Amino acid sequence: LNPGNTSNDNFAILHELDKYKDGNGVWTFKLQWPRNCPTAQIWKQTSNPTMGEVNGAVTGYQGVDIPYPDAQWGGLARGRSGEMLLDGSVGGYVYFAIGT
Repeated sequence: LNPGNTSNDNFAILHELDKYKDGNGVWTFKLQWPRNCPTAQIWKQTSNPTMGEVNGAVTGYQGVDIPYPDAQWGGLARGRSGEMLLDGSVGGYVYFAIGT
């Protein structure tokens, strides 16, 4: 979504995720909300959130800076089709839903 416009509110390059793993196959993610949440969630994980089973397990999760641990936060996984692209709540909540 808008891959050539990094200043766009809907900028995304999820199709290029594999380029951004470190040498150990780990991604470091940062989730920043535009309003009312001044601090970002920062974490690491080894599973690709755009692949795998819907609401599947997040592997290699390690919190780095998690100011919002409520609602079963546990890294990002593929969301339920038709409801969200990605989901950050382990166990079925949709509190950290991203995209549609």
